[in-house]
Amino acid sequence: MAESAVVSNAVGLAALREEFSGPRDWPIRKLLDTVRRTTASPLEVCARFHLLAAGFRIEEEVLLPGVGRVDFLIDGWLIVEIDGYAFHSGRVEYRKDRQRWNGSSSGGWITLRITAEMILHQPDEFVGLVMRTRDTWVGNGARQQALAQPTGR
Repeated sequence: MAESAVVSNAVGLAALREEFSGPRDWPIRKLLDTVRRTTASPLEVCARFHLLAAGFRIEEEVLLPGVGRVDFLIDGWLIVEIDGYAFHSGRVEYRKDRQRWNGSSSGGWITLRITAEMILHQPDEFVGLVMRTRDTWVGNGARQQALAQPTGR
């Protein structure tokens, strides 16, 4: 939540660090060190936390040719999109999401579409799904094929 507040300029990172400058506030300061200014979505912040805690190598906000910007790219080939209802509920958003999904599929990318509920209420299932997908497709050569495709950032 702090990251979303910082990105949306509701509060400054320096102000948060000052507020939590006491000797017992070190765990909060450690979390503040992970704040990035790349995303304002609380769901993406939570997803990133779980992915990093599980040891995944992730890239955020990656621009892929024929697809557009994706939320996360795992190991350079597995797309993870976080679909919160607020940003994906309208007809225009729905069509844009389908176009991007078709672009990723036709381009050889593997895409997981993750709901807000899974991130917030079933994080272990989320991490397990990403692990199983990665492990399944690595054996099928998808990783090598996808790594040969250029990404644009």
